[in-house]
Order: sequence, then C-alpha cells, then structure tokens
Amino acid sequence: MSEQALNEERAAIQTIAAVLGDSMKKMAFAEEAQQVAILGTASIVAALPETAQVPRERLAVVVNLLTSGRSEEFRQKVAQFIGMAVTVAQRLPDVIAAQEAAAARKN
Repeated sequence: MSEQALNEERAAIQTIAAVLGDSMKKMAFAEEAQQVAILGTASIVAALPETAQVPRERLAVVVNLLTSGRSEEFRQKVAQFIGMAVTVAQRLPDVIAAQEAAAARKN
C-alpha cells in the first residue's frame, strides 16, 4: 500500500473514531440527563404522602396499561421501579422521624 493510501486510511480511521467518540459522549450525556429526570420525578412522587396509600392493584393496572405491547421484562422493570417509589414513600415518615431525633440529640 502506498504512503498516500496509508495516510488516507489513517485519516479516515481518525475521522470515524472522532465521530464515534462524539456520538458516544452525546449518548452518555443524554442517558445521564434521562436518569436525572427519572430519578428526580421518582423522588417527587415518593415524597408525596399519598403515594404510600396507593393500592398495589391500582398500580398494577396502570403499569399494564402503560407497558402494553412491551416485553414482560420491560413491564417487570417498570413495576419494580414503581414499587421502589411506593416503598420509599411508606418508609419516609420513619426515616424523617429518625433524622429529627438524631438532630434533637445533637442539640
């Protein structure tokens, strides 16, 4: 292979690597932004006192409606995530009470 052909090949490889690297950075940024939005929303939902009282059956109906046409694995992941938010909401009063008690002992 000639020197010019090697240089052109190297330039092409560097260009492709730069484009792929830029794409990967953009995907990572978008993924992180999505995670921040999802966890931020979940935090707000978990902080609502009413979340702890939502019947599991009602949540199951909503999950089934929202995940219609998706795989069972996807449906289970959504259900698990929602279950986590409900569990946090249920435990939140105890956690807050423990933190307040700890703060009162410090003072």
